[in-house]
Amino acid sequence: MHDFLLAPVVIGVGVLVSRAVPDRYRGPVQGALVAGGIVALTALPYVLGFGRSSSNPSALPNNYAAALGIVLVLIAAVTAVLVALRRSRRRGR
Repeated sequence: MHDFLLAPVVIGVGVLVSRAVPDRYRGPVQGALVAGGIVALTALPYVLGFGRSSSNPSALPNNYAAALGIVLVLIAAVTAVLVALRRSRRRGR
């Protein structure tokens, strides 16, 4: 069932990226989307609190939503740096 929902979304995002992002920047953007998607799907059970129990406060003790946000911001920042480097190299020629 998840493939029925997830596959069209991935295909749609891929089509949008191919139309909206110039060729020279497409690699870093696609890589960031793949990495961000994998991280988000991996962290989703923790963010939603599956397995959290009021009788065991040490189960899932961290703020996983904040950690996910930080990782996604870092992925976006690295992507922005890579795009900026490609842009500056292109202007230098």
